[in-house]
Amino acid sequence: MRFRRRVTIAPGLRLNVSGSGLSLSAGPRGASVTFGKGGVWGNAGLPGTGLHERFKLSGSGPSARGDRRVPSQRAIEAALLEEFLSCRPCLKVPLQGGPIAMEDGAGNRISPEMEAVAWKHLRASLIDQVEARCASVREGIAALATLHHATPAPKPPLAHRPAPFAEPEPPLPTPLPYHWLWKWIPWYRARIDRENEAARQMHSEQMDAWIAQRDAHARANAEAALRFAARDEGGDEGLEAFLEWHLATLAWPQDTSVDLCVEEDGRRILLDVDLPEIEDLPAGTPELRSRTREVRIKPFSDAAKRRLYAAHVHAVIFRLIGEAFHVCPAAKTVVASGYSQRQDRATGVVRDEYLLSVTATREAWGEIDFKNIDALDPAVALERFELRRKVSKSGVFSAVEAGQ
Repeated sequence: MRFRRRVTIAPGLRLNVSGSGLSLSAGPRGASVTFGKGGVWGNAGLPGTGLHERFKLSGSGPSARGDRRVPSQRAIEAALLEEFLSCRPCLKVPLQGGPIAMEDGAGNRISPEMEAVAWKHLRASLIDQVEARCASVREGIAALATLHHATPAPKPPLAHRPAPFAEPEPPLPTPLPYHWLWKWIPWYRARIDRENEAARQMHSEQMDAWIAQRDAHARANAEAALRFAARDEGGDEGLEAFLEWHLATLAWPQDTSVDLCVEEDGRRILLDVDLPEIEDLPAGTPELRSRTREVRIKPFSDAAKRRLYAAHVHAVIFRLIGEAFHVCPAAKTVVASGYSQRQDRATGVVRDEYLLSVTATREAWGEIDFKNIDALDPAVALERFELRRKVSKSGVFSAVEAGQ
């Protein structure tokens, strides 16, 4: 660690998630069984998820009028499905590969019988959500190589624009009136009074939460205003604190530690980036096997993984240089260096080795067309500046000296 400040950019999306997945909450209201002339019907749904199913459990023919002491298979399924929906089920999607499991709200594995019934009647909707989760992870993996797409232009510099509080105030409840015909009945008046009091109490709780959110929003705006004022006053300490605060607000695909130093009254910025190891990248992309109800990993080849890693580290360096120029108007030069932990083959000791180092000037950086940044290759773009890098065509990096 060469500098005195360090900031960890919290990830907006973690890619190597083990055993985690989407959660489906439900209660007893999510399931019902309807008995009618047309037979027995089951209604199943997970509130808030869009999962809903209506299915016939039995007919009204002779088989349904048989021995009532022996439940039919469909009646057993209805009972199991209702029990499933009432146990606050959680669908565990192993994004590193493996069978999809189901647990109840307490974390206990759901019985195979109950799980089979759930998959039978809610299969299509469950598969859709698992597919969506796998697709989201695949998009996140692809985004490792396109992190530079969000790089801001150096002009105009970042300015403080207080965000308005957009959450509307909870509306007052409309009191339930007394019916003119029953308003003299004591038990009726008591019921209406209870319902009105419950509505008032709920509104009071909603108002308390709304006020707390509004006040927190106002405090955040005030804090941001103070930080911008400290930046504009100049001085290395104020600029370091501001840059540290700004980098910590960025959405990032992985934990990334950045050591930073501001020199020459903000005209020179040095960044040291602790890059992820190539072993930290995903081994492949998750794909659903619906027939066997499992997630399998389509592995990357060694060459593909090295290409992804090379694209990612160049995108990281490019993005951080752009952020530094954008938030620090006084900066004339940014030196960004990326290092990784590697084992010394001679001693076996793990050491920090710099993989690339870039010295960029504001004048040259301003020549980039940020309106067409999607067409830019950061590995090629960084070659326009003073670049220290040793990398093979297959994406294998060798150690270099960091810029000063």
